Amino acid sequence: MTIFTDFRAALIGDSAVMAIANQVYRGQPSQEAPAPFVVFHLIDENAQESLQDEASLQNLVFQVDAWAADLDTADTLWRTVKAALRASPNFKFIRRARRELYEKDTDLHRVSVDLSVWYTET
Repeated sequence: MTIFTDFRAALIGDSAVMAIANQVYRGQPSQEAPAPFVVFHLIDENAQESLQDEASLQNLVFQVDAWAADLDTADTLWRTVKAALRASPNFKFIRRARRELYEKDTDLHRVSVDLSVWYTET
């Protein structure tokens, strides 16, 4: 499994997340995606290397967006996503940034969070 698979599995495997979100997407949601939903994607890779080889402990930065028709639901979805990710034994994360945004084109709100994710590559 990859970190991308593990990350998504932590979300879709959590009943509290899926009780709120209709879907979890890596990259971009489909045009017809009904809100609320979660999108995550890689925004930075901080390769951990030594003179010997690449280290097994790796660090990526993901942007996680919780989308909903209103800001309260987007915030609740983000908090539920955060709890699901914290419960995963496969990786740990540190929150780097959080933004509350409104997308006029879609009439949706989102809570957008950047996470520094640490995991052991196998």
